[in-house]
Amino acid sequence: MLELLKKTHRYENVVGWYHSHPGFGCWLSGTDIHTQQSYERLNSRTVAVVI
Repeated sequence: MLELLKKTHRYENVVGWYHSHPGFGCWLSGTDIHTQQSYERLNSRTVAVVI
């Protein structure tokens, strides 16, 4: 995603991401934690929201 923004000369920043686990409640899965850690390597202030 970030590379695509650079190629198109758009310099917005990713500040967070969100998704849901329908029928499973509100929690961060192992995959979610890994994804969040990846985002935090780019921006330590990135947030994750599960609704």
